[in-house]
Amino acid sequence: TVQAGSVVVTDRGIFFIAISLGRIEHNGRIYFVIAPGAPLALALSRAKVGDTVTFNAQRYLIKELI
Repeated sequence: TVQAGSVVVTDRGIFFIAISLGRIEHNGRIYFVIAPGAPLALALSRAKVGDTVTFNAQRYLIKELI
């Protein structure tokens, strides 16, 4: 499940739940590094692969957890 330290691959982007750094690029991929207490991180928390989470009227399909 999604928790602090998770890299969450969704159909809307890749999110790293760590500290709030914003958008970074690594190995040609774009990651959004957000704090565990950020509203999106809280919405994603405890979700698992295959779940769909709605945040700010947008749906996020969790495709992979790393």
